[in-house]
Amino acid sequence: MKKLVFYFVLFFVLGTPVLPTHGQGTDLSNLSQMLKTERPGYYEPIRNFAIKKWEDDHRMVLFEINKQVKDLIFLIKEVDPDNLAQMEIFNKSYHKWRKEPFTKETDPYTIEVDWSMVRFEFDTQLKAYKQY
Repeated sequence: MKKLVFYFVLFFVLGTPVLPTHGQGTDLSNLSQMLKTERPGYYEPIRNFAIKKWEDDHRMVLFEINKQVKDLIFLIKEVDPDNLAQMEIFNKSYHKWRKEPFTKETDPYTIEVDWSMVRFEFDTQLKAYKQY
């Protein structure tokens, strides 16, 4: 009997498709909407990056925008400009994953960058740095 219940639960859990909740994947997040309104110069490169990556898959464009905005905001909040090691790791990560060149006069947030990869690189490099 226990096996039967186990298999029933397993079938129910694995056999049931995961349905998104209302709006999931089809709405611009509040954070993305805020960035779009408050800092359109930061939002546009993220939007352009998402469109180039996903073309006419509109749901994935929205998902990518929301993910990129979330990671950008995380980096803005978490990278301490007074911490030399963090800034060095951030700069290397940023330059590795930026999609276009810039000059010293360019605001680094107004060009296309894969912020999710910058965050991943930053997190993993910082974690490794703190180990020794």
